[in-house]
Amino acid sequence: MVANKRYQIFVSSTQADLRNEREAIISELTKVGYIAVGMEQFTATDEEQMDFIRQRNCSPYFGVMGAAN
Repeated sequence: MVANKRYQIFVSSTQADLRNEREAIISELTKVGYIAVGMEQFTATDEEQMDFIRQRNCSPYFGVMGAAN
């Protein structure tokens, strides 16, 4: 492992209903030195989501899921 390497992690969730959880996860990832990114930081595209993510050098993928009440 390379010292001082910062990993870029793609955070995925539905935007509106998991906003608070998503913001908390991104905040914690940033605090420990990761670069957290999501689709809202990129322009719209017709590419498959995983192909798009791989092109942005995001190896880890963090999926945020919730259950309906």
